[in-house]
Formats: sequence, C-alpha cells, structure tokens
Amino acid sequence: MNKWVKAGACALIGAMALGLSAQWAVRAWQPPESRGAEPALGPAPYPEAMKRYLAEWEGPAVEWKSEAELPEGLAWENGADLPDRGDPHALKGGILRLWNNGPSPSTFRTFGPNSRQFFRYYMYDTVQIKLVELHSAAMKPMPGLAESWAVAPDGRTVYFRLDPTARYSNGRPVRAGDFAFAWYVHCHPHAQDPLAVLSLRRRAGKLTIYGERALSLTLPSSKPLAPYLAALQLPAEEPGFYSEYGSDFPTRYQWRAAPTTGAYEVKPELVQRGRRITLLRVKNWWAGDKPFYRHTANVDAIEHHFLPDEAQAWELFLKNELDIMLVRKTAPWQDKLETPEVRRGLIEKHTFYARYPMPPYGIYLNTGMQPTDDLNVRLGIQHALDMSGAVAAISRGTGERKRGYSEGYGPWSLPGLEERRYEPDKARAYFHRAGYTETGEDGILRKPDGTRLSVALIYSDTSPQTARMIAWLKQYARPCGLEIVQDCLDVSVSVSKVRNKRHQAAYWASVLPYPLPDHYESFHSAFARTESENITATADAAMDAALEAEYRASTPENLQQATWTVQQRIHDMAAFVPGWKENCVRIANWRYVRFPDTPDTPFSTPYPYDVQEAHLYWIDPTLREATRRALRTGESFPEVDAVHDAYK
Repeated sequence: MNKWVKAGACALIGAMALGLSAQWAVRAWQPPESRGAEPALGPAPYPEAMKRYLAEWEGPAVEWKSEAELPEGLAWENGADLPDRGDPHALKGGILRLWNNGPSPSTFRTFGPNSRQFFRYYMYDTVQIKLVELHSAAMKPMPGLAESWAVAPDGRTVYFRLDPTARYSNGRPVRAGDFAFAWYVHCHPHAQDPLAVLSLRRRAGKLTIYGERALSLTLPSSKPLAPYLAALQLPAEEPGFYSEYGSDFPTRYQWRAAPTTGAYEVKPELVQRGRRITLLRVKNWWAGDKPFYRHTANVDAIEHHFLPDEAQAWELFLKNELDIMLVRKTAPWQDKLETPEVRRGLIEKHTFYARYPMPPYGIYLNTGMQPTDDLNVRLGIQHALDMSGAVAAISRGTGERKRGYSEGYGPWSLPGLEERRYEPDKARAYFHRAGYTETGEDGILRKPDGTRLSVALIYSDTSPQTARMIAWLKQYARPCGLEIVQDCLDVSVSVSKVRNKRHQAAYWASVLPYPLPDHYESFHSAFARTESENITATADAAMDAALEAEYRASTPENLQQATWTVQQRIHDMAAFVPGWKENCVRIANWRYVRFPDTPDTPFSTPYPYDVQEAHLYWIDPTLREATRRALRTGESFPEVDAVHDAYK
C-alpha cells in the first residue's frame, strides 16, 4: 500500500475510533442532573491501626480533642468580601474533548510508587478541593472544605471549621479526622513512599483534631498566606475507600480512583486504558451552588484522548472530533491554523498572557554522574549549548530564552541573572580545566587517558520540535569539542529514568510550586539519591543552607532575600541550562467553547498554567448546533484572533 494512502487510512480509522468512543461514553452514562440521587452514605470508621501509627511515627504530633476545646477569641474569616469567580452566563452541560499528549497513566493512585505522573495533574491536582483555596484574582484564601478559618497570634497555627455540607464524590461526609487519616495512609510503610514523612515533617508541625468539624495545623514557622500553605499539607482521604489498605496497597489500589472532594471523578469502569480517560461531573456536587464554585465545572464530562501522534491530533481537531487545542509552540500556531475553519470563524484563536510561575524548560545536568559531576564541565556545557539559537529557530524568532530557574514569581524571582551565551572558546577553556585537553580526530575533546567528552541527552518523543531543538544543540556543541548523544525515549521511560537519576543530561520541565517559590525538594541533598524531583542530584552544603533559610522565612522580606540566595546558588552550580520562556498560553477552540468575560475574570484567572485547569469554560449548545450546521452549509462567522493581555 502506498505510504500516503496508508497514513490517510490510519488517520481515518483514528478519527472513526475517536468519534465512536465519544458516542460510547455518552451512552454509558447520563448527565448528572438526569440521574436520581443515590442514598447518602454515613462516615466510615477509622482503623485502629491509624491512631497507633500516628502516636508512634516520626512525623508531626497528632492530638485529638473535643470541639469545645477550640481556643476562644480567634478572628475567623470566610472570604465573604472576595468577588465571585467565573461568568454568571456560563451554561451547564456538554462534553469537552481534549487531546492529551502526555503518557496515559500507569496508575490511578495519587500517592505511592510511580504516582507522580502527568495525568495526576488533571485527574486530582486541578480537581480536588482543599480546606481553603487561593482566590487567584485577589490572591487571598477563600472557602474550600472549610467554611471559615483563623490564624493564631503566633502566625503559625491555622484553625479551620469544616463546611457541614462538604462531601466526597461517593456521598460520605468530610470529617476533621480524615486529614489525620490521610497522613496515615500517605506515610505508612504500606504506601512505599519513604520520603513522605520527611517531606511532611519539613512543612507541617502539630495537627490537632477538634471533634468532627474543626482542626488546626501548626506550621514550622509563620508564613505569608499561612491558611493556604497549611491547607496544602492537609489532603482529605475518605477512610471507607481504604478499607483494604495493607502491605499490598500499590498493587491492590493500582487502578482504583479515590473519591474526590472536587467536581469531577474518574470511573475506572468507563476508562479505555491507553486511549481515553473521562472525568465525569459529580452528581449533586456539594459545592455546586456555593459562591466561588457555582460558575465553575460547567461541562458534564471532560474526555482526555491520548494520541501519541500530534499530526493526527491536529487532523481530528480540524474535523471537529476534538474541541480545544492547547498550542505552546509557534510553528503549529502559525501553520496548522491557516485553515478555512479559522477564516470562517468556526475555530477561534486566543492568546492569553498569564502570571503563573513559568515552567523551567531547559537541560538538567546530573551532578552525581560523570562527566557532569565536574563543575567545569557543567560550566563548559552552559557555553557549548546554543540555546538562544535553538529557541529562535523553533519559535521562528518569536521566542525568548529564560535567564533563571524561577521566573514568573514577580518579586520572588531573582532579577539580573547573567545569560551564559554560546561561546565556543569559553566552553573549551572550561573543558580544558576539567582535564579534556586533547582533541580527537573526530573533533571531540578527550583526556590524556582517552576519555571522550560525551554526554547523553535524554528527551521524550512527544514533539518533533523538541527533536529539532536537541539536534540543533548537538550540531553546535561539536565545534566546542562536546559530543551530544541524542537519547529519545518514550515519555514514561524517560520520566522513570530521570527521576531515578539514571541520566547524564535531560531536557525537562515541571510545574513550579504556587504561589510562593519552594525549591526544597528540587535541590536539597535529602532528595539527591532517591526517586524525587531533585533530578540534578544536587547535594551541596551551601545550597542546603540557603534552602533552610528559604524554608524558615517568616516575612515577605525574609522570603525574598532567602529565595534570591537559592536562585543564585542554582545559577552558580550550573546544573540547569535555561531553555525557552513560556509567557503566554495559546488556545485554538471551536467557537461553541466559551470563556468568561467579566471584570474579575477576563477570559481566565490570572495564574493558570493551563487555562482549562480553572474549569471556567462552558459549551454553548446553541452555538454548537449553529457551528455544526455551518460545517454542512458553508456559512461563515467573524474571524476571531484575540489577545487577552489584562494580566501581562
């Protein structure tokens, strides 16, 4: 069969499969409003092992008191002065179909081995409701599972009163003891997460449970935004779901999706593993009519379609088999959207400038493996990689290069960092200091004993533009005497290899902590030899001291000084080669997908990494019918290529 015919047939089969799978999903479930309410479930008992474990463990102290023992005179807040979120014109209903270019998850567990993977962000992190949430327009705490909160005079202890209507997606009530239970299941040896207790101990002090509806957490030191930071350390877990928790937890719960406090849940029986995962809106969601949430989570379902071929995803999008494309690179934004569907106004283009901490795209060098364990080699690599040229090439001159690791935090980001430019002479000088003083016949530097200056660079196979960028870096590294070996891997393989430090160099990025910088787990020596976010294997006494100061900073001024010191040390250690700067989000969507347009929410909240994660969009059924009719009749609408720069 001719290869072009074969490719077209494959694309057609993919489109048919996607359309049939969407129809199957609709038949398999009904919108929440059309189904009857299930009987309310009572609270599940806590296991006896929980209190025994928490009484003897090495983590923070846990105390149990009655609600009557809550301190008097606390200044309770409830966020009533904050503006509502979202758009009152939002409509409920419909299915949003998305392309997910990340790997299909290998587990539905949110903790334990291999649980920190890309889809957890969409399945859990952007769905689960915490004790308090951060109102992203006002940057103040707002109600979540807690209806009110108070900070003690010491600035460290935060008290929470639970909303009596708060429920998990299985209907069981949220209780104060559930937060202690979460510590138990996350940190017990059954979870097989040896760093869990260490991480919690760094961020949390004593937890006190006051009856069924109140609790408090004492932080190690006073912090800006203390209620929100305390809430980050207190996930809620429903005890009944973990009734079979034991030594076989990772395998027994591998494909079980825990009940959520948020608006969406995964039904494992509706999952087509490796192809599609659907998030269903929880029927009778407890927060669905409450301020700050009533105009959110508008669609009935969010379908994530895992398509490894970007070209196929674009083809399906242009055929109206997908509803939104998130476009982070210039080439597809310019090329793929030069189509009749855009010119006829059927597909809209939106460029949104956000204020989120920019993901640290770049090259990460493993300080625990030769030859990148040598500072002079790392400094040489900084000047041997033509990153500015690569960024300009793949962005067609529109992109910018990052200067430092932690950009996008406003006053918390260190200004004035020197850009290490591509300079072959300077690169060779550093390599000579590292002992690579001879040049081989192939032009690659080597030591007198014959050791060649060769570094394997891992990257995933998710984007052809990434491959072109790595090829560019490889080409320009050779005149500097450095050989770059391209090591393209499946995403899941590369994630495992990098997180376990089995690499010399890796093209990588992650979502930075929000709203304040927190570099501890990414650069502290405690995480240098285990599976963790410290993928540079950094183990440096000066870095540890700077991280401790950042961790203990109790005022905005102290935090700024401390985090600037950390960021300078990251620069000095030269284990991170800054890559491209992502300072806006580009979205292409069919015109029936609508976004907020209010004074407090112009298109989106100010701080999303992914506009979809705010769950403020909706589907207009009237526009959808008009759009699909126009596809048949050739009708046109005004072209939309909008720039939303209120937060630029």
